[in-house]
Amino acid sequence: MTLAAAVDRVLAVAAANKRLPEAETKAVLIEPILDALGWDTRDLAAVRREVPVAGGTNVDYGLLDAGGDVRLHVEAKALGTKLGIKVVTQTVNYANGAGVPWAVLTNGIRWHVLWSSAPVANDRKEVFAVDLTDLAGPDTTEADRAATLAQLGLPASEQIILGSDREA
Repeated sequence: MTLAAAVDRVLAVAAANKRLPEAETKAVLIEPILDALGWDTRDLAAVRREVPVAGGTNVDYGLLDAGGDVRLHVEAKALGTKLGIKVVTQTVNYANGAGVPWAVLTNGIRWHVLWSSAPVANDRKEVFAVDLTDLAGPDTTEADRAATLAQLGLPASEQIILGSDREA
């Protein structure tokens, strides 16, 4: 499924369900996007679920590089959950504790990409955020839609995975 088709499907599910539990959010909103980004959620060599992190807890997903190292965490929250500084800090702390340089925080609709190892305060670690509902507005042009989809695709790029150890 293409990223555009996955986003359209996610938006339809979200429109019909203003709130979903976290497990259902992961299954019907987050995993289709990860799959469309090239992370096969059924391949344990690419994606691991419930990855242990410091403090005896787990992050929802660890996305692995070709060598089997986790290079990107994805922390999922239930559809409808506000993604404020408390959950940003939680996500960044999980990644930093595990030595993972990149993290994504999402409720299936809002996707926050965080450079967890950036030498700045947690509230400044966000590289960008994408709100999928912006793709469904009546004033959204095809150019806007293409640009937003391209931005959403950045966590799948080799630049993030291979270039993630760079210093600021």
